[in-house]
Amino acid sequence: MRESIFIALLFVISCVLSWASQVQLEWGLFLGSFHVIILHFPLVLVMVVAVLEVIWHRNGGDELRRIIYRMMQAAVMSTLLTVGLGVLLVQSEGYNVQVMEEHKNYGLAVMWVSVVAMGLLTWEQRKASTRLRNGFRGLLVVVIAMMPMVGHSGGTMTHGSEFFLKNAPAWIRSWFEGKPDTNGGKNSFRSEVWPILETRCVKCHGPDKDKGDLRVDDRESLLIGGETEEPALVPGDPAASSLIRAILLPQDHEEVMPPKGKGQVSAEEVTKLIEWIQKGGEMPNGF
Repeated sequence: MRESIFIALLFVISCVLSWASQVQLEWGLFLGSFHVIILHFPLVLVMVVAVLEVIWHRNGGDELRRIIYRMMQAAVMSTLLTVGLGVLLVQSEGYNVQVMEEHKNYGLAVMWVSVVAMGLLTWEQRKASTRLRNGFRGLLVVVIAMMPMVGHSGGTMTHGSEFFLKNAPAWIRSWFEGKPDTNGGKNSFRSEVWPILETRCVKCHGPDKDKGDLRVDDRESLLIGGETEEPALVPGDPAASSLIRAILLPQDHEEVMPPKGKGQVSAEEVTKLIEWIQKGGEMPNGF
């Protein structure tokens, strides 16, 4: 009876979280910030359950079966908590809507598959059914297969679509992007300026997240200046370009870019940006 109540409660919570993902809740953004703290717990616990299930398949044992059951309980509950905080966090503005919806839907899918898997494991414990056991194992595989998709979409939201390639050697980046590196690494936007913008700015002002309606990978957006309508780029005039003014502000200033705690643009990088703007601030097509 106690196990049945637990499964019913999981389904109720899952329904509530699915509903909550569509509405705005007070304190949502504050509580949602804790999503990034616990999001790795479900992944680790599910992987441990999978390993223990393989061991049990080979060796059996009632004690190990009970451990698997308890570990799966912990995995599902941490999944619910992670998803719950995640649906609160997506209320934040500035994320690419399509990527955000994709990440949210993947998370909800993992939640529901995990809850159903927990139900099958619970019934399998009672009936010792091979069919239920195989169903549980199949759903466990599905959860593990979906984890990279959840992680990739989440990483794209917070770090940009090129997060995994930004620190790769130039030849690897060129190979993946299909853009041969023909500039020899000297005095070019791609080799000198873009790495700075990509590292310091694209996470919040790029194709996947455009805070303030400003994108540093789009020259027209830089010329307009986003929602502030103060040009981030004024060709030939670094002093009038808000991009330069923002990165030169004191680190404790509320408008400094990148924001406090996210790294500071070095003097060498500032010099390269200033020189780029002095020369016209051009951004070659397909850079």
